Amino acid sequence: MEKKGISPLIATVLLIGFTIVLAAVVMRWGSEFVRETTEETACLSDLSIVCTNLRVEITNAFSNSTGIYITISSASDQTIDGFRIIGWSGTVTGFSEERSTVLEPYSTREYSFVNTSAITRIEALPLITPEGCEIGTCVESGVEYTL
Repeated sequence: MEKKGISPLIATVLLIGFTIVLAAVVMRWGSEFVRETTEETACLSDLSIVCTNLRVEITNAFSNSTGIYITISSASDQTIDGFRIIGWSGTVTGFSEERSTVLEPYSTREYSFVNTSAITRIEALPLITPEGCEIGTCVESGVEYTL
């Protein structure tokens, strides 16, 4: 019995077809990867630019037996979407909490926290949402206040 295989012409056509399909799959994945990376980089760049121009200040902070009270003022024309407030007890984090209360441009807002630990320092990091992006933390625009 004589064994027969596929002709060289059909084998060549099949190899070219598989190569084209594989190339299309790789190009589709690559273009999606490049698009996502570009969007993420653009959002990080926008956040960095906004954070550079952001000016906030903790104008007052005190603690008593009921909690900690903080007053934060904005001295910039950017709306702040909230703050990540960190309370430090020496070098140890006493609490860390996100507040999504909007701080309008050139305005002041008070925040209060119920806490029983001995907080000695407060750090406030602004939260900003650049257009078309997710919310980000402006670490470079953060402010501290020693109680």
